[in-house]
Amino acid sequence: MGFGDVINFFLKSKETKLKNGVHQLNYKNGNIMIIGKVSKGKKNGVWKTFHEKGTLKSRGSFDKGVKTGYWEYYHDNSKIKQKEYYKNSKREGTWTEFYQNGNLKTEVTYANGEVKNQLKWFNETGTLQIVGNPKPGNETGLCSEFYSSGNLKSKKYYKNGLIQGKYVEYHENGKILAHGQYIDSKKVGEWIWYGEDGRVQVEKLYED
Repeated sequence: MGFGDVINFFLKSKETKLKNGVHQLNYKNGNIMIIGKVSKGKKNGVWKTFHEKGTLKSRGSFDKGVKTGYWEYYHDNSKIKQKEYYKNSKREGTWTEFYQNGNLKTEVTYANGEVKNQLKWFNETGTLQIVGNPKPGNETGLCSEFYSSGNLKSKKYYKNGLIQGKYVEYHENGKILAHGQYIDSKKVGEWIWYGEDGRVQVEKLYED
């Protein structure tokens, strides 16, 4: 049984009623791939998936075919990969992702299915790298990037996925590297670049 079979299984379960009882898929080596119960044609109760070598891959509950409560996902080294929580079929609470070394990768909070704060990205050493909107292609709001040292690298504002307004970038020593304006992700007006000593290096005028 391959990964494609798993995808087909879940797609089929959304389109048609499953037979009541315990459902189980296995890898070619005999280890369990997926196991869970079905009642009244819907996935109910705890469902689990496993890596091919037998370690737990994911665990969570369904209520009439809908994810509910806490869901956890694991790397193949058995360390936690992701934590989620669902309430009334909607995302709720703090969702987190982790690297294989156990350090936090991303963190964002939901309320009634809506994002309540900006998503935080961390590097594998645990240092904050980016704070921004978690909707790729439709970002809206301030996005801040950081050096691996934790010092601020840049600040820009997105609206509907496009950079708008003031942009500022910093050297790692905290001094301004560049600043200017954006309209629809295009540089406009006067832009200035500075050296680490604060002296002007380049000035350029962009047309609208």
